[in-house]
Amino acid sequence: MSKIRKQYFACLSGRIVIFAACLVMCFKPQFYDILEGMNFFDGFHILHLLWLIWVFDMILQIIPIKNKIALGSQKLFANRFQPIRKKINYKALKNYVKNITASAVLINNN
Repeated sequence: MSKIRKQYFACLSGRIVIFAACLVMCFKPQFYDILEGMNFFDGFHILHLLWLIWVFDMILQIIPIKNKIALGSQKLFANRFQPIRKKINYKALKNYVKNITASAVLINNN
């Protein structure tokens, strides 16, 4: 298994754990007592941990680190841009679009 796939599975596992914690908190309203008044600053709670994870994730979204984000999200970086090397055959492209559209119309009408 590749390194990036392991990272994706680790993120997925973490998100599943966070989702499970949120589900548990939904059925136990006493978890939200900390949100009343100034109780949020009285001590440490699981909501503090969830808040810190959220803040960290937002910081990573705002300040992307090239090796920590997917390749598909790196298209805006100049070193990831690959210009088209061959000329586009517009006639062949137009014929392809016509054929695909005609096929889709046939499928839609059935």
